Amino acid sequence: MRYRFGQGITDFLICNQCGVYMGAQIQTPRGGFGIINVNALQPAPAGLAPAVPMEYGAESKEQRMGRREQRWSRASGP
Repeated sequence: MRYRFGQGITDFLICNQCGVYMGAQIQTPRGGFGIINVNALQPAPAGLAPAVPMEYGAESKEQRMGRREQRWSRASGP
């Protein structure tokens, strides 16, 4: 299932069966970008760095898209 939060610019991918956040996709002027929640993979990949809390609540839509273009992977498809 796809869900859009606050700014409505990103499709968050939620499992229809268990409700786990699986990843997200965004379309920007530079193309599609995506990210996957590797903590939801079973078995979990070895050697993952520990999670670090982040706060992005003060970002504008433009800042958020720019950060995601820099940090997320190129994606294609729906």
